[in-house]
Amino acid sequence: MTKKENSSKKKNNEKEPLRKVPYFKLYRFASKADWALIAFGWFTAILVGVSQPAMIVFFGNVRAQIQRDGGASISGTMMDNIWWFIGLGVVVWLAGWIQTATLMYSADRQVNVLRKWYNKLNDFYYIIKRASYFASVVRQNIGYFDTNDTGELNTRMFDDVKKIQDGIAEKVGIAIQSLAQFIAGIVIALVYGWKLGLVCVALLPVIGISGFLFFYMTTSASKEELDDYAEAGGIAEEVLGAIRTVTAFNGQNFESKRYYTPLLRAQYAGIKKSALAGFAIGFFFLAMFCVYAIAFWYGAELVIKDGYDVGTKLIVFFGAIIGGFGLSQLGQNMEYLGTAQAAAHSVFEIIDRVPEIDVYSTEGKKLQKISGEITFKDVKFTYPSRPEQEILKGVTFTAEASKTTALCGASGCGKSTCFQLIQRFYDAVDGQVLIDGHDLKTLNLSWFRENVGVVSQEPILFDGSVEENIRLGRLNVTKDEIITACKQANAYDFIQKLPSAWDTNVGEGGATLSGGQKQRIAIARALVRNPRILLLDEATSALDTESEKIVQQALEAASVGRTTLVIAHRLSTIKKADKIIGFKNGKKVEEGDNDSLLKIEDGVYNTLSSMQTYAEDSDDEKTEKEESLKTVSKNDVITEMSAKIKDEKSMSKDGKKKIEETDEEIAKREGLPEVSWWMIMKMNGPEWPYIVTGAFFAIATGCIQPIWAIVFANVLENYSKYNYGCNLSDFRDEIRLWSGMFAVLGVGQFIGYGFLNWMFGFSGEYMTTRLRSQSFAKLLRLDMGYFDEPLNSTGALTARLATDAGKVQGATGRRISQMFINIGALGCGLGVAFYYEWRLCLLTFAFLPFMIVTQALMMKLMTGNFGGKEQQAIENASKVATEATTNIRTVAGLGREAYFGKVYKDNIDVTFEGKGKKINIYGILYGASLGVMFFMYAGLFRFSMYLIDAGIIDISRTSDIFRVLFALVFAAFTAGQSAGMAPDYGQAVLAARRVVKLLHYPTIIDPASQEGEWPEITGKVEFSGVEFAYPTRKDVLVLKGLKTVVEPGQTLALVGQSGCGKSTCISLLERFYNASTGEVKIDGIDVTTMNLKWLRSNVGLVQQEPVLFDSFLDESKSNKVGVERYSQEDIEAALKEANAYDFVMDLPQGLETRCGKKGSQLSGGQKQRIAIARALIRKPRILLLDEATSALDTESEKIVQDALDKARQGRTAILIAHRLSTVINADVIAVVDNGVIVESGRHQELLDKRGAYYNLIRSQL
Repeated sequence: MTKKENSSKKKNNEKEPLRKVPYFKLYRFASKADWALIAFGWFTAILVGVSQPAMIVFFGNVRAQIQRDGGASISGTMMDNIWWFIGLGVVVWLAGWIQTATLMYSADRQVNVLRKWYNKLNDFYYIIKRASYFASVVRQNIGYFDTNDTGELNTRMFDDVKKIQDGIAEKVGIAIQSLAQFIAGIVIALVYGWKLGLVCVALLPVIGISGFLFFYMTTSASKEELDDYAEAGGIAEEVLGAIRTVTAFNGQNFESKRYYTPLLRAQYAGIKKSALAGFAIGFFFLAMFCVYAIAFWYGAELVIKDGYDVGTKLIVFFGAIIGGFGLSQLGQNMEYLGTAQAAAHSVFEIIDRVPEIDVYSTEGKKLQKISGEITFKDVKFTYPSRPEQEILKGVTFTAEASKTTALCGASGCGKSTCFQLIQRFYDAVDGQVLIDGHDLKTLNLSWFRENVGVVSQEPILFDGSVEENIRLGRLNVTKDEIITACKQANAYDFIQKLPSAWDTNVGEGGATLSGGQKQRIAIARALVRNPRILLLDEATSALDTESEKIVQQALEAASVGRTTLVIAHRLSTIKKADKIIGFKNGKKVEEGDNDSLLKIEDGVYNTLSSMQTYAEDSDDEKTEKEESLKTVSKNDVITEMSAKIKDEKSMSKDGKKKIEETDEEIAKREGLPEVSWWMIMKMNGPEWPYIVTGAFFAIATGCIQPIWAIVFANVLENYSKYNYGCNLSDFRDEIRLWSGMFAVLGVGQFIGYGFLNWMFGFSGEYMTTRLRSQSFAKLLRLDMGYFDEPLNSTGALTARLATDAGKVQGATGRRISQMFINIGALGCGLGVAFYYEWRLCLLTFAFLPFMIVTQALMMKLMTGNFGGKEQQAIENASKVATEATTNIRTVAGLGREAYFGKVYKDNIDVTFEGKGKKINIYGILYGASLGVMFFMYAGLFRFSMYLIDAGIIDISRTSDIFRVLFALVFAAFTAGQSAGMAPDYGQAVLAARRVVKLLHYPTIIDPASQEGEWPEITGKVEFSGVEFAYPTRKDVLVLKGLKTVVEPGQTLALVGQSGCGKSTCISLLERFYNASTGEVKIDGIDVTTMNLKWLRSNVGLVQQEPVLFDSFLDESKSNKVGVERYSQEDIEAALKEANAYDFVMDLPQGLETRCGKKGSQLSGGQKQRIAIARALIRKPRILLLDEATSALDTESEKIVQDALDKARQGRTAILIAHRLSTVINADVIAVVDNGVIVESGRHQELLDKRGAYYNLIRSQL
């Protein structure tokens, strides 16, 4: 079975039975105060629902009064009933206000708790008092993240939680209101005429059963849709987080297609849901109209036999009809409730999951004193994601307290796994890990991790200031302790040169710092913990030689008095260790100190040591080197950093202040364009055939209600004629005719609702898919300067992709079907009213401005705080969530789940601030939109009585009056359903503004452009007077007139301290940015005039921190380079060149083994070799190597270095390396200092000069 078949099979297996939570479980986060609000909301929703059937009683009384009084003056006797209408209007206004305000406010409170961290501080340990989604996500053990996509988790954090909010906010109020309307209508019908009422109720079970089946199917489709969108969100987060890698390898088209695949599945699920919902509503109306047909036919018999009067018949029929309307609206809102239940299952599943390794657990021992002795006793281990591959095979060793133990061996032999077991990221499958003789499983996990300091091979920093990042090591650390740690880590000087020193923002992932600068910050962060156990995993691998020497001395000093475990491929850094343990193939094969292990012939340590390039120097040489270090190059290491640093205003502590801006200030700062409803409709332009077809069915469906009113009035008129005496046979024929018309109208409703929902489902889902995919594709086309902006972090962009395109449907798609239904209903209703009595129609027009204004204000309100500020706060929270979950190992190792929970909570709290006032205003407007209907009815009745009393209308035309009233009433019922659309429309406008801004954002360096030259590249590279400043800091130059030339087939090595501008040269050659002045040329052609895709296809890049994707290994080398696909032979050849073939083939699934998120299932050296193979398989004319072998063990480095030396033959290579042993064979070595090249030449030439290069090379001897 191929991997594709495997993947397809996996997808099919995921189609499990629909799982959802019981509805009332949605309220698990409701406090007593929330329940009080909910109770008020539900009670007032019932009042609103009951008001409609109650109005029918007054209608019946009015009709009976007119029949009884005949031609007498009836104005006085009618006033009592009219006052009742006014009273009902006031009650409905107040009740609608309370209903909406309380339910929306309580839903906000609950979702605020659900999303955020909700806990209590106790001795720096956070005890969960009420579980929350984010808290539960970061609570999970590392093994959970190995098998679950963090992108999906973050998408659910916002998209699914929003759907839960819909299920407990105003939508549930409308559902309860509709249920109360249904029950009250049926009860009134039974009370006033139980025989006829029973006929109306008899078919309700059939309607209920069919409704349940449709509800189940639509909920199932909703679950599929949510899962697919979550998958798409995971892909987006992964790709945007590695945008430089994707860009360098022309991977935009491939990633766009990968993102589009789950979107397409979600689109089909959404269309299916729309069609099912439409035909479910249509079937309901068909059944109800059939009930009406039977009821009217049977009512005629009751008129003949039991003598029902017109008023009673009106109340009974109208009670059943209004009850039917309530049931139909209940069915439409049940979709929201069902979707909320399905969404809640995935969210609550995480919240309820208690991991085996639980950082929140208060259980476990806290030792009074920890010495730090670490013992592995016959430890066996396999990773949860690869249970069939044993990593550690019965490992036993002891790391004595207060001593240094070094682990060595080839990449992938199990060294880093031991570190992860010590941090208790995983538990051993068999055997024990002991701390001071205590099984690690018996110790309190949070307490233990506070006693461990870790510096990993790939240092992770977080978006915040330098000081905030160091303080993550120990939250109560003093400023003096921070300064001391930074001096020890050789970070103090470069920090002081930053624009805002300690307060300078380092960017997402520390992106604004060089690799060496990040490593030094990470080391300082570990040192401030003052841990009893210190774990150093290639802690100095990213440092330049000068810094490495200083920091290595600091780490050796820091190791005194504490247990230190070291992993290092450069054996010179571990030869002073008290004990060195050699690993091979998951087993400990030797143990001893440097001298004893060197005596073991063919031993692991001996073999690795013999591969070292330089021997140990004498003390005199060391002294000489230390003196030379004092005069070594005067690099301004901060220059590159300064150019890339984010504006100080983007620091997290200012985030809350920014969110307090007005909506217009937010829009102005973000540069959001004005977007009209017509522009939103133009986004839906490609679907115009669906919209036109859907609009036709919607208008026709809307017209049915006023037509139905005419039929109803005619039936009542026939009843009246019978009461005044008419031919019995003619009476029955008339009733049968008009009853048959009800059935015909029911068929019309079935067809109309089914097709309009289906058509608008097509248009809405197609548009959403297109906008999401276009937005994602546009992001992949933008230059790197866009991603350097503070507003455009990975988390923020992922949140926008997850929400904005979907929200645009609030103004189009299925929801505008309601607008067209309203057009049909109001247009036809007013037409009927104007035809039968134009004066009453004109009075109705007097109320329309008020209805329009209230709707407009509601929609305007929803584009304010509910839109702009909330969206910005959610983006900030998403950024925090993305950083924390993507770098969960660092968060867990630091024990800072609570810290990130608090930062996340602070952002989520902003979404709640100031909302109470807005919700209250919205509630008042919503109540007014309902109450005005009753005021209109009162006005129409009063005006009708005046027209009759004044003789303007003859009393015999009473039926015409009721035709007008019924037409307007049922048109108003239909139009009233749009009141709940205001939040959707308001948010849609703001989302559309963001989408329009993105899609029209200018692309300076466009990889999709077909313009530019396509020359045959030989590989001559020239930097001619290049000056460059990063877009976010245009006033600080990084490169200051840099000049150098490398001929075709030659190798240029760029050396120098961290932050001097070396990596910037590679960025300019890849055209991540354009030079400010000067030219970067290939074969004499300015790279800005070359076709961008062609340029990058001829360049192979291996980065210092390799980024792999959560896909199959062969995809990491083929699909990820763009549209190219390679044969099995090409892939295997590249793997062999990179010394990766053997370890890949030893994996359980070989090339079909998944790499995991960011390659988490592979060791650092394995990831680097895959990245090298990915570059070599392209057979590039120019090879860019940025510390390409920094993560490799000595044995692998030598082999891979030989492979790279061979790969460089016949092609131009530009390499950056801190290990100068890897550059001595370069044709040209250029020393970069402060943005310029201070000297260049071959290795021996530069040594003879005894300048900057000489000092660098001597520092490594």
